[in-house]
Amino acid sequence: MDAEGVFGRGLATCEGYHEAYAMLLNKVGIETRRVDSFGDAHVWTGVKLDGKWYNVDTTWNDSSYASYNGIDMRRLYFALPTSLMRAVHKGWDGAYAISYNSRAPFDADSYEDNFFIQSREISKFTKPYVEDASGAYSVKAHLAAQETSFSLSLPTENISWPSNFKEIIYALVAYQLGKEDWGNPNVKLAAEYSSNTLNFSVSYSNTDPTPDPPVSKQDIANATISSIPAQTYTGKAITPQPAVTLGAKKLVAGTDYTITYANNVNVGTATITIKGMGNYTGTKTARFTIVKAQDPTPTPTPDSKPDPTPDPTPTPTPQPDPTPTPDPTPEPTPTPNPDPATPEIATTVMHRLYNPNSGEHFYTASEVERDHLVGVGWNYEGAGWTAPTQSSTPVYRLYNANAGDHHYTTSVVERDYLVSVGWNDEGIGWYSDDSQRVPLFRQYNPNAIAGSHNYTTSKEETDMLIGIGWHDEGIGWYGV
Repeated sequence: MDAEGVFGRGLATCEGYHEAYAMLLNKVGIETRRVDSFGDAHVWTGVKLDGKWYNVDTTWNDSSYASYNGIDMRRLYFALPTSLMRAVHKGWDGAYAISYNSRAPFDADSYEDNFFIQSREISKFTKPYVEDASGAYSVKAHLAAQETSFSLSLPTENISWPSNFKEIIYALVAYQLGKEDWGNPNVKLAAEYSSNTLNFSVSYSNTDPTPDPPVSKQDIANATISSIPAQTYTGKAITPQPAVTLGAKKLVAGTDYTITYANNVNVGTATITIKGMGNYTGTKTARFTIVKAQDPTPTPTPDSKPDPTPDPTPTPTPQPDPTPTPDPTPEPTPTPNPDPATPEIATTVMHRLYNPNSGEHFYTASEVERDHLVGVGWNYEGAGWTAPTQSSTPVYRLYNANAGDHHYTTSVVERDYLVSVGWNDEGIGWYSDDSQRVPLFRQYNPNAIAGSHNYTTSKEETDMLIGIGWHDEGIGWYGV
């Protein structure tokens, strides 16, 4: 069965596991390959992580039990080098059937992103060899005697493990022991696993046991990532290369940090993650937007709301839309003290309300709608601004029935896009002043599910929200 069996019925062959896994990874911009072992009649996935290829067997990872003697069975076959895949898939010759679609050769010789190495879970199994100072598993005792080769057995209780489990776990133990700090920089140790035994080879560059002082690594979370401008949608993974600086130093990709991306194919908000290496540790993330080529303004995320994130005071919004259809003919009031250089126009007061349960601000010219919302628990915050009753620039009102959220925009492109991903078009809410007298500033909260946008004429309110983490999205429209 193929990927449909995985997603639709929870049942699939190894081909279905591979197809489903590859679909998910490709969706977020991670490159994959199909690997066939004809000798084992089995299929798994090649995955490129941090610029290096690994093997992932999702079929074997779907174990009926989560743990075996401390081994995480759901991640045992995640991010393995070719040598370990050949050790446990005895029928595989290590070759790739490159004449088929989705196949291509790759070098998978790294252990770095293996789950047990990255999570340090492997320390549970290296512990006897690292901590035992003089006993049966003591590496340090052999190093103290400056032996150049020696062998140590597995702990007695682990010898009875299934061979597949031992092949992987103790190959990872051997790799990690080769990376350990043994207290002397002049000691170079390598280890290999074979037949219930760890075999060590050691070189000593001199006999001085005094180690150099450790290098203090700097946290890359304190670095600055340069601003990434909006990128144009191409249908392919977009990988901008921002400048990364820490203090006065410009860091170098591949030497000081690695860079990975997520959600960097489709229109919306993409994430970039900087991960320290060498003399740097930790991670830092930044975001950039991907917009449609024909849309000059930022395009909202394709997630049934204009942006993928939420408000300092987020809470779920009433479902369905608690607001009645806006009054199509709000009663006009004369503009007070009009600018003598601007023709007098008919205006209407725009009411501003707040939902204390969802954190959403709502705007309407209709007193009937205002009174209805107050009656069902919304807070009336008074007049937000004054709008013209007519102009050449309508402000469209949309409603997301899934999130209980409203959005307002003068952009026909943005309106049509939101309708295409499931938002309800509630028509024209009001009009923007063509003379552009009073700006309505637009802010976006990247931490909210509903009520993620705020609109205000107040520069002080705008600055306050930006100061606590909201994004400044410029001017939404104009009042009079």
